[in-house]
Amino acid sequence: MSDIATLASQIRHICADLPRPGLRQAVHHLETGHVALTDASRDSVEPVGLVHLATARHKLDAALSKLDCAAEALDEYLSAIGADGASAAASSVATGSASIPQSREGDGQQWWTDAVNAMCQREGKPDSSASGVSPTKAFEELAKLANGSDAAGYHRKLLDIGPQTAVRLPGLSWPMIRGLATETLGRPPTKADPPRLRDATNDAVRAILPGLDEKCAEEHLASACALAARSPKPDPEAEEQRARVKAAEAAALGPVLIAALHRRRD
Repeated sequence: MSDIATLASQIRHICADLPRPGLRQAVHHLETGHVALTDASRDSVEPVGLVHLATARHKLDAALSKLDCAAEALDEYLSAIGADGASAAASSVATGSASIPQSREGDGQQWWTDAVNAMCQREGKPDSSASGVSPTKAFEELAKLANGSDAAGYHRKLLDIGPQTAVRLPGLSWPMIRGLATETLGRPPTKADPPRLRDATNDAVRAILPGLDEKCAEEHLASACALAARSPKPDPEAEEQRARVKAAEAAALGPVLIAALHRRRD
């Protein structure tokens, strides 16, 4: 591995270790608590700490914003030193997601368009003017669309972000999936839980990604919950198209599973 690839791998691991998923969950809990406390305060003449809670929310929001800025700065730095591709590959290995094979000459990114259209069972083409979004920003936009059950918007966003950004998304989504699975189950997930989690999220997944292989969600839930799990080394004789489809599935599933687990937990 070259020095640049090694540096990119180390930076990508640093970025993955930033506690953004945990902070986002904390923000959600504080918002829920603030709403409940506001309702309770209407029937109380005593101060209930709303000011202190609002201050805590403000500080947490500020911390999350700074972490997001740091993550985007790391992405920009990797691009500036020409380590974009190396970091994407490192991310795919670290998260167990499928790596994206090199495109054949003349193939371009048509395979990505075909895979996304098949998963979403919709037809469309990427908007070149919408490309260039950082992985962090793309993840947040996809999560928002999934949470709003906007299947058409999710399809368009997946097309637009492209494979080089999408391959990094599992590194952002898997830690949050594990955290939400723990909250849903009331304990850390075990290897016996992915089928149960799959059943709990199946309707939401099918609503956004109706063309997805039925086994895919369970496989990715198992990997996300284990964190240490790794995809098996690809068979050298395996078809390149299948490897690409697996990469697209890994990118598309995370935000949808997060939205579904949020609903189950609430």
